[in-house]
Amino acid sequence: QKRKLDGKIPVRSRKIPIGIEDLKEITIWELDNPSKLMDLWWSADLDSSAAVKKEKIGDPFGVIMWPGSILASKELAKHRGVLIDKTVLILGAGTGVEAQAAAKLGARKVIA
Repeated sequence: QKRKLDGKIPVRSRKIPIGIEDLKEITIWELDNPSKLMDLWWSADLDSSAAVKKEKIGDPFGVIMWPGSILASKELAKHRGVLIDKTVLILGAGTGVEAQAAAKLGARKVIA
């Protein structure tokens, strides 16, 4: 499914396979075509005359699902007993894969 955030930024939803019996997949929203933003961000400081600086672009890493989030979710599932009815803090939550996994695995509250 595709939409435009604030009527301008193209985003898409997709299902991320986690592959655990009671946590088969998680749905996220991310940039539809993140490669342009990533290229712009990586090259912003290389050219001192560039019209766009990293400060203007912001942090592009939270709008892309990183493969490590699947591994982190699987690790959370291995230790689900520790999560049940607890508050879980997710640092660098990005698209929220780990946060959703913690919630689905029984966390009382997730801060991401």
